Amino acid sequence: MKTQKIKIKQSLLATLLLLAGFQTLIVMPAEADAPAKRANYTSRKLSKKEVRKARRFKKKKQRVLKFVNSKLGKWMIKKAVKKALRRPKRKLSKREKHPYEVLFDILLVAWYITMVGIFINLLFTGDIGLLALLLVMIALTIVGYKVN
Repeated sequence: MKTQKIKIKQSLLATLLLLAGFQTLIVMPAEADAPAKRANYTSRKLSKKEVRKARRFKKKKQRVLKFVNSKLGKWMIKKAVKKALRRPKRKLSKREKHPYEVLFDILLVAWYITMVGIFINLLFTGDIGLLALLLVMIALTIVGYKVN
């Protein structure tokens, strides 16, 4: 029981780290660079508050990157990814669908709705670009059914 709790905590921590890492890498550098970029375009001096904010984001980014690149960080991320992609342990009954199949069905419906929307738009506008797009989508649909 204790090992199970530890495993759950580790997987939660790894997922949180993944999210924090991606947030730090994607969102924070943009915010951290904003004062510096603004300083390059204007001649005004940066305020102490802006400098501190930029340094804080830079340190946070370095901390997350250091952990993500460490052995433990890599191991936790690998475990979290494996856990996310793992199939259910019990065998699914005939009527039950795997989560990926449900997602695929939703995407398929969205694909068809998009095709119908393009066709209706094509009727009103008569645009050649839309016709080409519709033909490509139909071809991809046929190829998809042939493959499966």
